[in-house]
Amino acid sequence: MRFLLLAMLLLTGCGQAPPVGQQPSATASPQSHDPAMEAAVAEARQRFPEFRRRVAAAAPGEQFYVKLPFQTPDKKYTEFMWLRVTSLEGDTGTGVLENEPVEVKTIKAGESVQFPASEVEDWGVTDARGKALAGQFTVKAMK
Repeated sequence: MRFLLLAMLLLTGCGQAPPVGQQPSATASPQSHDPAMEAAVAEARQRFPEFRRRVAAAAPGEQFYVKLPFQTPDKKYTEFMWLRVTSLEGDTGTGVLENEPVEVKTIKAGESVQFPASEVEDWGVTDARGKALAGQFTVKAMK
């Protein structure tokens, strides 16, 4: 897992993470455990009500993203990818896949995906220029 994180940092510009939605997907086996990432996911989930409030009170130009796990059909790999949220109501949301999957071949970038809010592993809010305003806890954990 550390190799994967290091490779992602190198691919994204020497530790400078690209804006949400332009980040490469991350693939991990189900047995992978990283305490920093687990803490980041826990914080994102704990603060998800903050994300809901921001979506409900969206300022012009703001974009909202969620990071979700997608498993290969054989469940050998889980790929973590970002969706640009188009709706969030109750326990369900819909978004457009922003990453091009590497291992998961059942979906493609640009496709609409419905998701249960309970599966969100991270979230982010950006302004009209793509500047991060809130969230991105797993991104910070990779730095």
